Amino acid sequence: KESNDFSLPEYKPGTAMSDNWVETLKEIPNISSESGIPLSILAAIPALDSGRGTGRYARERNNFTSYQAYDDNPDAARSFNTPADSIRALANLITGKTGETRYQDAWGLRDNPEAMVRAIAARYASDPDYAAKLMATPEWKLYSKK
Repeated sequence: KESNDFSLPEYKPGTAMSDNWVETLKEIPNISSESGIPLSILAAIPALDSGRGTGRYARERNNFTSYQAYDDNPDAARSFNTPADSIRALANLITGKTGETRYQDAWGLRDNPEAMVRAIAARYASDPDYAAKLMATPEWKLYSKK
């Protein structure tokens, strides 16, 4: 069962993160509540995709989710006003609020975060180990209770 209590993960010493990562992480529970997407998923994706805010598109475009960054054109990554806006855009994509239907099966699995993250990963990233990498993050481990 998903934990709704918010606390910060315990990071290993030397874990890279931007100055605004913790503030962004604190906004994710509200986005999770608004969207119905498990907190573990909405915290793990930006943690991994943005390097906790240290990645190029996170720094230059407030894009913490690799939103619209494609393997053949990563520079297509969308710009956002805030990191939280990029997480909301991802949530809207997954829930179908954008009109996109490719995550419909994942949305149907929202009561099972592990199954849901696997379904999202199969469509969102070309890395076959993406789901496993998400589930290995401290964010996933903290916010997903089995």
